[in-house]
Amino acid sequence: MKCYDQAFFIRRTLRGNDHPIVADCLHAIGVLYFEIRNWSHAVGCFIESLRIRRVVSRTKDSKELSLSIADLQEWIGYCQRELGKYHSSVNYLNEALVLRTVHLGKSHPEVASLLFKIAIVHDDLGELEVSLEKYKDALTIFRDHEESCNLEIEQTLKCIGNVYRHFQKWNEALEYFLECLDMQYLRISAEIDWLKDPTQEDEEARALPVPMYHNRDNRPGGSNRILVFSTSISPDVSAYLLKQRKSEDIEKLVQYVELLDDIYNLLTKFSNRSKHDEMSRILYRKSKALIKLGRYQEAIASLSECKKVCWLWEPTGGKGLHLTVEIRLCGILARMGQHDEAIAGYRDLLREYNTTEDQGMADILFNLGNSLSTKGEHNESLSCHQKCARIRQELGVSELELANVNYCLGVCYCSLGQYDTSLKLLTKSLEVFQKNLGNEHVHVANTLYNIGQVYQSSDDANLEKAMTHYEEALSIYRIAYSPDHIVLGHVIHSIGTIHDANVDYPKAMLCFTDALRVYKLYNNGEHLGVAILMNSMGILSACIRNQNELAMDYFEEALRIRQTFLGEKHPVVADTIHNIGGVYAKQNRLEEAMTLYQKALEIRKEHYGCENLLVAKTMNNLGIVHARLNQLGEAMDYFKEVLKIRRIHLDPEDEEIATTLYNIGNVHSRNEEYDLAMVCYEECLRVRKLLFGDAHISVANMLHNMGVILVDKEKYDNAIVCFDEALKVKRLELGDDSLSYAYTLQKIGHVHKNKGENEQALACFDESLNVQRSKLGADHLNVARILLDIASVRYDSGLNQQAMECYEEALHIQENHLGEEHLEVAETFYLMGNVYDKQEEIQGAMICFGNAVRILKQIRPSDDKDRIKVTDALRKVISKHSKKFGTASAVWDTIVVTGDYWLGIEQILIDLLGLLQTYMMDPVTNLVKEKINNTVQRIDSLASQATVNIKGDTPSFNALYDGDLCTTSE
Repeated sequence: MKCYDQAFFIRRTLRGNDHPIVADCLHAIGVLYFEIRNWSHAVGCFIESLRIRRVVSRTKDSKELSLSIADLQEWIGYCQRELGKYHSSVNYLNEALVLRTVHLGKSHPEVASLLFKIAIVHDDLGELEVSLEKYKDALTIFRDHEESCNLEIEQTLKCIGNVYRHFQKWNEALEYFLECLDMQYLRISAEIDWLKDPTQEDEEARALPVPMYHNRDNRPGGSNRILVFSTSISPDVSAYLLKQRKSEDIEKLVQYVELLDDIYNLLTKFSNRSKHDEMSRILYRKSKALIKLGRYQEAIASLSECKKVCWLWEPTGGKGLHLTVEIRLCGILARMGQHDEAIAGYRDLLREYNTTEDQGMADILFNLGNSLSTKGEHNESLSCHQKCARIRQELGVSELELANVNYCLGVCYCSLGQYDTSLKLLTKSLEVFQKNLGNEHVHVANTLYNIGQVYQSSDDANLEKAMTHYEEALSIYRIAYSPDHIVLGHVIHSIGTIHDANVDYPKAMLCFTDALRVYKLYNNGEHLGVAILMNSMGILSACIRNQNELAMDYFEEALRIRQTFLGEKHPVVADTIHNIGGVYAKQNRLEEAMTLYQKALEIRKEHYGCENLLVAKTMNNLGIVHARLNQLGEAMDYFKEVLKIRRIHLDPEDEEIATTLYNIGNVHSRNEEYDLAMVCYEECLRVRKLLFGDAHISVANMLHNMGVILVDKEKYDNAIVCFDEALKVKRLELGDDSLSYAYTLQKIGHVHKNKGENEQALACFDESLNVQRSKLGADHLNVARILLDIASVRYDSGLNQQAMECYEEALHIQENHLGEEHLEVAETFYLMGNVYDKQEEIQGAMICFGNAVRILKQIRPSDDKDRIKVTDALRKVISKHSKKFGTASAVWDTIVVTGDYWLGIEQILIDLLGLLQTYMMDPVTNLVKEKINNTVQRIDSLASQATVNIKGDTPSFNALYDGDLCTTSE
């Protein structure tokens, strides 16, 4: 390089900048840079040389000069592709194609060679239709020169087969692969006569040429470079064949294996060292075909034989071709998802090569580290990459190779939660990649993406920087890949998680939907990436959009995929079971929710132990379900255990501990243990104010609940202080048209009502009613309940007709939602009966009280205090009716209204007692009165036994528990 630089300086000084000799020198320097893979410097030299030759061509145009320009354009096309500038690469290669076609003709092999390379770049761009057309054009020309282009034909056939494989046109792919193998078989067979003497050395052995990018999975920035979800998405021919059970396709694969066996058996007859690479390639291809046929044990045997072939020729453990083959074979196992076997293979290599710390050992450590990382064994992966980095530094390898291992180290540190170290290493790698590969290379995009992961995952997450890095990576990927490339799906998914964290749920759902579309193109949508996305989409659907049925569809599909790939007892499977339980809880299917939560809890305990935070999360939700089922003892047990676990792992002033205290306080409140509840609430309030300040919505919710407790303790002045503070925060944070604001306003109305301040109470209730009607609709149960509050105030104020209008509207809503046999309906009938009774409308009071009695007899026992209260009210009204209209009329109306003959008979006896008191002397009257009372008691007893008690659900105060019903651990 120094000699070329000196020659270039002298020639440019003597000849000037635009002399052809200067162009030649620049061309030679560019080739040297190309050979050491310094693409940026190489392309700079080639472009400057091209400029000079174009200047010369203006005055001196010749075929030779035009072809030299075409050669330079081809070199530039190579370099631009290596820099990730695929469109620029295609442009230069097409310009070279035009010149060669003009001067050499359309059927020249060099024209075909350019077509082949153009096809490869289109392949990298994901433009498979164009790529296939170019490959076929190249193949047609190569076939016209078959004698001199056998190797090129083989490689073109293989590339066409690969394109058809990605189109999932298995028959066409197999036809091209078989033709390729046939040519290879004939080529090897043609050498038999020459190989008959096993002592003759193959001094001019030719290795199979490797096309520019013949393997899509190994191109820079391919799926093996992205560390997210990459192990389960490779399209697999075997899945298609075995699923469809097409005998002709299976037969073709069988023929393929038989042909490979024939070639291998032929090669084994000769001990010539030059053929060991051919033998290993045959065994490798055979193993792949056997895997597609589901013959896994035979495939393992083929791989083992491949290892033997490699070691046969260099049994002393030299660092030759056999080491490269060993590493490649382990890599094949890793790409098939057999990471344990791959790791075992790499470790075997380490034991064999533990004497010398050279490039071979560094390569083994590098690949072993990547496989361990894929398995989640990040500490061991870190150790391998650290040792690899040390060896490479001692060997003085290029900064690009060091950047590769630093990149992997950065990913390991990120996985281990050491984000500062990870960020330093990834940033350092990014600088090297940008310097050597340019700003638009996919390696740069990969590093930007992982830096974004660090910013998103760190304790003090910087979502803005994470988004910036994701978007920069995405812009590079969009240039490098087709819109449907899996890598774009990964980045769009990650961008969606940022929108989710920023509470921009519509944008998050759009990103998740787009990523899911891409994911479903791979492996028929049967991979874990789809499950992860569906889990996230289910959470958004359930918790944000309240679309529970849609959420259930997402979760159930995610569960099916996860159970298929991970088994029934994997902790990620438990996450999805937990989420389905959350949807059931939202749908009030509490028994089903409890079953699923218990199943998730069992898996999480088995995997994490009993004192893990995820275990606490599931126990928290079990506590919520028990509380909603009014099983307060079980709920309290769960919440106390949750508090114990969270105090082990979290800071005493952590929000999750405050949340647990909040839940425990709610249970105490439900148990009317108000002092204990207030202790929990006060501690929760202290923590939340410390964490969020006084003007946070969680603080307002806490003040609201404390106000409820103070009302129950009849400390109305203190309660109004809490409610006013809560209302102020809610107005500021949520607005005065929010439901939360309306509910607190309703509670303030209750306080004013209890204090006899009816005007203030009515003002609060009216404002709250307007908000609730606006947000919930006029036919919502909560609207019915506040109508009852308004009716109660109007009743107390003597506005009986207005009260009755509210009661009737509330009753209509309750019957629509709850049915005619519900406790709340009975309570409203009772309140309406009181209004009629107060207005001396005895018939209306009898009807209302009678309906209340009829409902309560169905759902409450005879000694229930509410049932006794309503029955007594009915008796009093019946008595009034009897006095006004006579016994017979009262008895008949009682039977008609309540359907209760016993109450009618009881009224006859009561009236009889009244007559006896009028006409009998006191001793006789007392005796008869005692007998009649005994009879009435017996009637009550018989009536209780005669009534079928159907115990229904009774409404209870469901406090708002701070705890997600749907969680994810992705």
